[in-house]
Amino acid sequence: MQACMQDGCMSNERMQPAAERAYDFVKEKIIDGSFEPSQMLSEASLATEMGISRTPMHEAFLRLEVEGFLQLYPRRGALIVPISPQEIREVYEARLLVDRHCAEKICAMPDAERADIADQLDATIAEQDTALDGADLHAYTHLDARFHQIIMDGGANTLLAGLGHQLRERQQRFTAQAGRSQSRFYTGMAGTDNNYIVIISNIHIFTCKIIYRYRI
Repeated sequence: MQACMQDGCMSNERMQPAAERAYDFVKEKIIDGSFEPSQMLSEASLATEMGISRTPMHEAFLRLEVEGFLQLYPRRGALIVPISPQEIREVYEARLLVDRHCAEKICAMPDAERADIADQLDATIAEQDTALDGADLHAYTHLDARFHQIIMDGGANTLLAGLGHQLRERQQRFTAQAGRSQSRFYTGMAGTDNNYIVIISNIHIFTCKIIYRYRI
C-alpha cells in the first residue's frame, strides 16, 4: 500500500506541467539558500538535472525574473538577484501592515475562534523551539513561515493572505541567508536602517495579542 501511495505521488508530480515543476524547483532553491547569492544559473544545466527540455526551464526563469528573484542575461544565464537592505526594509514594512491588520481582525473574533488560532500558533512555536534545539535552520524557517501564514489566513481577507504568502517567501530567503552568514547579514542591515528592528518588534507584539488576549 505504501509503495502504491508513493507511486501515486510520483504520478501526480509527473502530471504537473514541466514549466511549473521547473519554477517550483528553482524558486525553492533560491528561497532556502541552496544557491549561492549572486550565482549565475544555467538553463541547460538545470534542465538536464531535472530531465526536462530547456523551454519549460526558460519559462520558469522568465517568471522568476518578473518576481524579482532572477535577472536574465541572453546567452549567459540568469543571475540570482542579491538581497539588499532596501528589500529587507520594504518587506518588513509591508509585513507590519498586513500582520497588524490580520492580528486586529483576529483579536475582534469570538473567543472560540480566536482560541483556535492561538492554539495553532502555540503548537507552531513549540515545533520552532524543537527545531532551534536541534539547530535545524531549514525546519525553523518553514515553521516561521507557517506561523505568520496562520495569522494572515486568519484575517479573513484572501487578497492580503496572498500578498502575505509572497512576503513570507522573501522573508524565508532572508532567514536562510542570515543563517548562512552567521547573522552578519542582518547585523550589517541593522547598521544601515535600525527602523527594521522596530518593525519586527511590532509584528511580534501584535502576534502576542492574538496568542494571549483570549487567555487574560
